Amino acid sequence: MPTTLIRSALLAGLAAALMISGCGGGGGGGGISRGGLRYTTDWSHMNSGGATGLSQVVRVLRGSTVITSQTVNQDVPGKETITLGGITPGEIVVHVDLFSSRNAGGVVTGSADIDLPSGGSAVETSVGDQVASVKVTPDPGVVTADQTRQFYASAAAADGRVTFAPSTGAYSWTALGSVASVDPNSGLVTGLTPGSGSLRATYAASGATGSAGVTVQAFNVQKGKWTIMVFLNSANDLVDFAKLNVNQMEQVAQDGSGVRFVLEWKEYLDSFYSPDPIFTGTRRVLVKHDTTDDIVSLAPGTYQDLGSGVDMGSAKTVTDFIAWTKAHYPADHYALVMWNHGNGWQRGIHAMAPRYRGISYDFETGNNIQTWEMAQAIGATHLDILSFDACLMQMSEIVTEVKDAVDYVACSEENTPGVGYPYDKVFAPFFANPDDTARNLSKGFVDGMMQTPFINSEAITQSVLDMSKMSGVETAVDNLAGVMIANRSSLTTEIPAVRAAARDFGEKSASQYYFDLFDIAKRIHDGTSVQAVADAASNVMTAVTAAVVWEGHNTLSSTSHGLAIDFSPAANFTNYALDYGQLRFAQETRWDDWLTVDP
Repeated sequence: MPTTLIRSALLAGLAAALMISGCGGGGGGGGISRGGLRYTTDWSHMNSGGATGLSQVVRVLRGSTVITSQTVNQDVPGKETITLGGITPGEIVVHVDLFSSRNAGGVVTGSADIDLPSGGSAVETSVGDQVASVKVTPDPGVVTADQTRQFYASAAAADGRVTFAPSTGAYSWTALGSVASVDPNSGLVTGLTPGSGSLRATYAASGATGSAGVTVQAFNVQKGKWTIMVFLNSANDLVDFAKLNVNQMEQVAQDGSGVRFVLEWKEYLDSFYSPDPIFTGTRRVLVKHDTTDDIVSLAPGTYQDLGSGVDMGSAKTVTDFIAWTKAHYPADHYALVMWNHGNGWQRGIHAMAPRYRGISYDFETGNNIQTWEMAQAIGATHLDILSFDACLMQMSEIVTEVKDAVDYVACSEENTPGVGYPYDKVFAPFFANPDDTARNLSKGFVDGMMQTPFINSEAITQSVLDMSKMSGVETAVDNLAGVMIANRSSLTTEIPAVRAAARDFGEKSASQYYFDLFDIAKRIHDGTSVQAVADAASNVMTAVTAAVVWEGHNTLSSTSHGLAIDFSPAANFTNYALDYGQLRFAQETRWDDWLTVDP
């Protein structure tokens, strides 16, 4: 995806969530009333020795989405009550921050959190009380083995009401029993084995404790027809588009259809590009059907939280994701979508490269996956379809790397729009007819892109290649390289003319001399006076036509045919000849030999 389409940051949830007292917590009874959630806070104990302040911000979250929020100022000496509306039934988390000044001014002096698994109708807090005990929610909480769930600790006064404590570093966590583990600092619980246990949270300042039950249920492994793995690396300037694409997946997903989206999704807090991510860290997520703007697939206890520091620019991370997905969501057929930036076959070498370019560029780690690492990333898994939702990836140099592990490759020769694939349109055929062939279903990548609203405002290409035909392309390109090398002295004028006129992609100013392979072969065929070169170029055209299963482009990308190749002049090629030599395409053809002398 291009880096120029940076939109305003998504409204995202907070990392913490809140607390409550009295009625509303836990299982039965209730749910959100028609009047909404009543929040009451008591200011009468402000001078009792605990955390104090003059205003509060109350936020209600579902998953990682803030549903509603409201500010409460200390306007009366006793209790104040507000009603937060617009909350539909279902699990919510309430998070309250206490501020030193009115209107959320000054500094945060304390916070409170509570998880309401069945919703709730009322929450009550008290300002200024000293901490006498700890409330842990949800109680009990249910988590699936090998998945994670966030538990929350909040301070409680002597009368049991929730009060306020410092928002960070206030509690330490311990898991009791062997069914689950817990992060000692955050309260993030991982299910280990089916059964029941408990958790203990300790308030560091006084040693006060609280506990909650945890039940771990077995992971129900069921084989499906298609598992669509999306390696969704939004730890970069594309973060704004992640929620859009996941929402599209939720819209088209059909529970029980035998077709499943499984994500490895990373979000990263970056003060400039992503100051307010949906969450922080990396999560493995099964996409659930939903037609709202919320991301319901991030509901508590329904995903695996891998925490921070996962390197989405590492081939091994892809390998691990594939292996985990196959173990938990096996299927007859597998597709893998690599969601991020692309730079064609190259590692970035131009001015913006250190920050912006590469396959799966991770801004947190500074790493990206190199083209020659893609076969390693896929590992021993055979994929029916590999797709890059990224720029400039439908190249001979790239697809040759994975031809033995993949049946079809779907992506773009050209830069792709920041919004990426319209996932609802691309994958609709998979859900409508999952028993169709991978070849037929792969057409959805082309048809979906050709139905997008920006089809006439940006250059759009999309194609699907049959990997069983790539050996024919390599043979034809190798022969063309050989005859052009042998007849170079007769091509010193013709080749630069072809380069000047042919369909190119990317930015030549950034050392991207990427051209449509069919188009350059046709122009060589039509323009050369050397019959052997013309014949070899004709064979390339025939081989490309056989390999391209589906292809689409708009009027801004005319003369695109579905497969690109590096067509650099020798003066440019010397800048990255050593990298090119690492490619399987260079090892199996003489194209790199040609680029070394290309006029």
